[in-house]
Amino acid sequence: MPIEAIHKTNYNTRIKIKLKRKSNFMHLQRQIKSVAFNSVKNAAADPLCLVLQISSLLILAALANIPSTSPNEHVRFIRDQSLSFMLIAGCLGALFASIKTVTDDFQRGAGDIMMSRPISPSTLLVGKFLGLFLSQGLFYISLAIAYLFLSEIAADDHDLMFGGLALYVISVIAGPIFAAIRQAFFNKSFPLCAALATPICMALGLLIRLPFTELKYFDFIGLPAVLMVFLAIIAFLGILLPVAVRFDTPIVLSFGALIFFLGLFSNYAVATLIGNNTFSTLILSILPNWQSYWILDQIALNGSVSSSYMLSCALQSLLLCGLYLCLAITILEKRELNGNIS
Repeated sequence: MPIEAIHKTNYNTRIKIKLKRKSNFMHLQRQIKSVAFNSVKNAAADPLCLVLQISSLLILAALANIPSTSPNEHVRFIRDQSLSFMLIAGCLGALFASIKTVTDDFQRGAGDIMMSRPISPSTLLVGKFLGLFLSQGLFYISLAIAYLFLSEIAADDHDLMFGGLALYVISVIAGPIFAAIRQAFFNKSFPLCAALATPICMALGLLIRLPFTELKYFDFIGLPAVLMVFLAIIAFLGILLPVAVRFDTPIVLSFGALIFFLGLFSNYAVATLIGNNTFSTLILSILPNWQSYWILDQIALNGSVSSSYMLSCALQSLLLCGLYLCLAITILEKRELNGNIS
């Protein structure tokens, strides 16, 4: 065979291999997008998650309007109250969404049906985790907007901004009202529409409020702390994923509570038992540790927090999610293997 023909054959073979790899990659992307979209839809359409979202927004309003004991500490008091509750509400939302989109699927056998199709355990769980991330991001956006909204309403330690408070309540209930009207006339899903419309209505309400007040009343300084709480919730979501894959709903609920409370005192417990050294740092890097995400004390003392510290916390959340996602994939692959053997 001539040299030119050999080169041409090798070239055509390389092109076919590249096209096949590109086709496989695009197919993998479509699978992940499909699973992620379905997970977002299932989590957002859960009535329990919608009740949690609306009740959290109303409870935040109540907490922000609690009078502080010291006028000098009023802003810090509002931050502590609001962000503490946002952490609890966010972890509850992640817990309920994980049960809805992961645990319930495998309990009903839907996960096993999907595994019978040409989709790998890693693709399935990566898609579900991305869907959970997006659904919790949607839920947390409404909480973050509420924090900014309420910081202006309760900025004065003596008087409330009743105009802003009325607009806030209207913004909270506007989403469910819109979803109810849509369901009545077009027979569409109420929970899904309400979950999507609520953060949009909250954002519109905040934009309407801006021209009628001064920007200095909004606690923009506390927004980095809001972001850090979200990173803690994502870490909680990642740690919970292997449990949601392996166990039933009651055990997942118990583990969720255990993970949350472990994150509250793990820093103190490890420092007490092991001390502050390299080994303790390694242990804390794989355990929930909400103290590392709590930066309100630094903001109160310095007025800001370094971007490098926030980046390190983001990388820590990414590490935890990656580590426990790999563990969840291993558990699912073992489950699939045992199912095939039996």
